[in-house]
Amino acid sequence: MRGIAATALGHLARIHNTLDLARVLPQLDALMMDPTTAEYAEAAMEDIRAYVPAAHAAYQRELDFALKRALVMVVRTLK
Repeated sequence: MRGIAATALGHLARIHNTLDLARVLPQLDALMMDPTTAEYAEAAMEDIRAYVPAAHAAYQRELDFALKRALVMVVRTLK
């Protein structure tokens, strides 16, 4: 269920080009720490990065950092 919620956030970003990033990013960050939901959260973060306008540039650094953390988690799971 939590993975589907992350996917929905990605869809909302794509459809509406905006999200309350101050509320969404911490939740996705928490989902990325769980191996069962990390893949869903990573995909949502990629959608947010691609579709939320540059007006949220302050959050782009956080997104980049979160994506790097997600990649580290994925690599760790593959080992």
